[in-house]
Amino acid sequence: MRWSRGSSAERRPTDGRLATTRACVSRQAEQPDRALEIAGRAATIAVETKSARMRRELGALSAAMRPWQDAPVGRELAEVLAPVMEGDPWV
Repeated sequence: MRWSRGSSAERRPTDGRLATTRACVSRQAEQPDRALEIAGRAATIAVETKSARMRRELGALSAAMRPWQDAPVGRELAEVLAPVMEGDPWV
């Protein structure tokens, strides 16, 4: 019997949480461009899955990226995260 990771839809939230964690690690490593790139993928998944947990984690990433808020990478991150942070809190 072969082991299965589950369907794509079942893996999606896990993939999103992993991407969020990787973005936070990139930020801690002083790699804001890499954090932005990964956060973009996580934000897409967060919107698709309406994951409240990912929303909180991406909010924490946004706060951690404040040193770059006035730089192009910070402004782009705000744009990427806007659909996640706006509207219904998905609670």
